[in-house]
Amino acid sequence: MKRGLKQLGIVPGKDQKYSLWEIAQALYSHNGLEEKAKQAKWQAQIAEAKLKELRLNHEASRLISTDRLRREWDDAVTTLFTRIRHHPSLSDAEKRQLLLGIETDFEKRFK
Repeated sequence: MKRGLKQLGIVPGKDQKYSLWEIAQALYSHNGLEEKAKQAKWQAQIAEAKLKELRLNHEASRLISTDRLRREWDDAVTTLFTRIRHHPSLSDAEKRQLLLGIETDFEKRFK
């Protein structure tokens, strides 16, 4: 018990005795390490649960790989450009303007 009193910085009074309050503090108070350990344990469990959820989502195809996303994006852009280039009611100037606008927007957003 004296060690607990010492850890809390409690020193005996003039009569070299401790009060009941000081003894209770030594017996029942925590120095913070136990609370920090509990918090660390909870944080680790939360992180583990989030990781499991990401893995499950990936396995359920709710998330896709960056390679697959890139392929899908490239296909969509190619389709869009092809449709604009071959659109019968657009003039060549309008087609160039649309394609240049798309390229400019893409460069601003993703590079």
